[in-house]
Formats: sequence, C-alpha cells, structure tokens
Amino acid sequence: GDAIFLTSVGSLCHASFDEKGTIAEHIAQSGHPSTRATLTAFLEDRLYCRNQDQKVFLIKPGPEGAPTVDLIDPLTLKDAGSAATDDLSIIVTNNHLRRVLQTILARFGLSSSEASVRLEAVKDMERDLNEENVQLLRERSAQEINSKVKKEIAVGLALADLDGSGARARLTAIATLQGSLRQDVFNKLQTLV
Repeated sequence: GDAIFLTSVGSLCHASFDEKGTIAEHIAQSGHPSTRATLTAFLEDRLYCRNQDQKVFLIKPGPEGAPTVDLIDPLTLKDAGSAATDDLSIIVTNNHLRRVLQTILARFGLSSSEASVRLEAVKDMERDLNEENVQLLRERSAQEINSKVKKEIAVGLALADLDGSGARARLTAIATLQGSLRQDVFNKLQTLV
C-alpha cells in the first residue's frame, strides 16, 4: 500500500487539473493512514514537489516569505528536514479542484471507523452545504450509529433545509434547531426573522 500511495501522490506533480481530481480519488480509495493529512495539505496549498527529484512533501505552515520551509514526509507524516522555497514547486489547485477535494475529504471522513473523525467531517461540511455535501450527509444519516454524529448531521441538514423553498421543510428545520446555542444556527435563523 505504501508504494502505491507514494506513486499516486508523486503523479500529482505534473498532472492536469482533471487528472489531479482522479488521482485524489485514487488516494482516498487507497485508505492509507496518511490520506487525510495529504489531501488536506493539497486542499490548503501546502503540497509541494521538490524540483531536483520530483518527490512530494507536505510543508508546515510558517511565516510567509520565509526563504526555507519545513518538510513533512507524506508517507510517515514525520519531519523530513527543510528546503529552500526556490527548490520547491507548489502542486497547483483551482476552484473546481478545491471543491472536488473538499467532497473527497468529506466522503473520506464520513467513512472513518472513528466517530470523532466523522464528527469533524460533518462540521467541515456544514461550512459549505452545497448539493453534494447535503447528499453525502443524507446518505450518512441513514447509517450513522453514533448519537453525537447523528445529531450533528441533523443540524447540518436542518441548516441546509432553511435555504429551501418548502415551508414544511423549513418549519421542521426550525424545530430541529430549536434550543441550539450555536452562533451559526442563531445567524441562520436570524435571517429568517
């Protein structure tokens, strides 16, 4: 699995945007333990290719404009030294690819065996309740067994339903959100008043 994972990650260096989306799907399907960290770095523009050998690294966030950056090995997620920024090339994304990555990461997080990872995935998805994310939440809701995650999914779906045109769905959403002390829920309900 490690060799396939590294080959897939390495192929991102010179791939087109469409190819990068396909490669990211393959990386997620590999189920490798470093998948989430690597794809998150990709989404956050922290995935770089070293010019001399085309090896891919995650970089640690640091001061902007620094002449060197700290590298993280994508396989082990351990420190891999540092490099001059001139010796690295960013693996570029665009808006469409970022949306694809967000969906891949959400799906990957929702399929985790750990409830805490699924809960975090739901919270991430609530920041952008587009059609794909809402559909993923609806699908997960039917099979979720953890009460905290199930409740968070219900909140996310209710927030999405507040934007719908159906009065019955909005009333049901309001009933679901009743009593919530969350600021995002308050703000969303405030717009309806």
